[in-house]
Amino acid sequence: MKQVILTTSFPKNINDYSGLFVYNYLKNSNIESIVIAPHTKNSLEYEEWGNIKIIRIKYAPVEFENLFYLKGVPDNLNSNPFLSLLAIPWLLKSSITVYQNLNKGDLLITNWAFPTGIIGAFIKFIKKDIEHLNIIHSAGITILKNKKLRFFTKFLNKYTDKLHFVNTEHILWFENLINKKLNKEKIILKPMPVEAKKSYGENNKKNILYLGRIVKIKGLNLMLDELSSLRNINITVAGDGDLKSELEKKYIYAKFTGSVFGKKKEVLLNNSGIVIVPSVSQKGQIEGFPTVLLEGALSRNLLIISREIKGIDYIFKNNINCYYYNPYKKGELKSIIENINEKKMEAMLELSYNATLKILESYNIECFK
Repeated sequence: MKQVILTTSFPKNINDYSGLFVYNYLKNSNIESIVIAPHTKNSLEYEEWGNIKIIRIKYAPVEFENLFYLKGVPDNLNSNPFLSLLAIPWLLKSSITVYQNLNKGDLLITNWAFPTGIIGAFIKFIKKDIEHLNIIHSAGITILKNKKLRFFTKFLNKYTDKLHFVNTEHILWFENLINKKLNKEKIILKPMPVEAKKSYGENNKKNILYLGRIVKIKGLNLMLDELSSLRNINITVAGDGDLKSELEKKYIYAKFTGSVFGKKKEVLLNNSGIVIVPSVSQKGQIEGFPTVLLEGALSRNLLIISREIKGIDYIFKNNINCYYYNPYKKGELKSIIENINEKKMEAMLELSYNATLKILESYNIECFK
């Protein structure tokens, strides 16, 4: 048995962060893995990382391969709607490549419900002697929900053996689209994994961290507006995105580091005391399960303050191991920070760490063995 993974995002090289959650999903597995992902500038068409073989599909001349990566598919399409035409050659070529690499008893893993999950379901319809696991993230399920694509959702459900959700709210969305309850045995409910590095920091609550993409849905401008009047704090914004230049000029009191990886990221996590996740909804899309929550919890020194994200309370519970707030309610975030009780903070950190570690240590993607 081997597993073939179809995804629109995967690290372009061993030091890249794009689609890192997919790599983390696979690298601790003992099963032979073949990843089918889009090609892009400065990436190889074929390479091997341990027991992971990577095939990157060329779908246009290199200078025009701009549908994937960069800002992400939705933002790339907003910038240039004509890029949608490039989805056709990629979907066709990737589907053929996936089919050719699947044998009887193999496991097909598709990331995103739409469109890759639908492709996986179609391949399962033709090739019934394989298993199909679809990992449902926020963007894919949002498209199915907002466009009311009930037929495609029912087709996906019928020709998928396991559905991996990161968020219980997404399960409800899916069930509403297929007009019935899912069999519990079909559901996997877990966040995407991060590296379970158990680290210890200084627990300095004066050092506040934002870690993630600097794009509209992240709500970073609302957070920085709110914190501008706080005194004696240090705010670090780590990440990149199309709003970085604009926000960096406007909020000169914050330190913008750009994207950080590896040791630099670990040091940043350890030197901070609070991590804020200010995400807002955009065109009906909400965060599924930001990995920064898991990374913050594993740091053992980072108190998590987040916009309330429905469906992740199987790990993070308000006022127990994190604080939730409304980004649009002026003064709420500032009040939480000003009134942090250090004794309670220590207890929250321990609960947050243990809950996250329990999930990660029980992670097993070999669910069909």
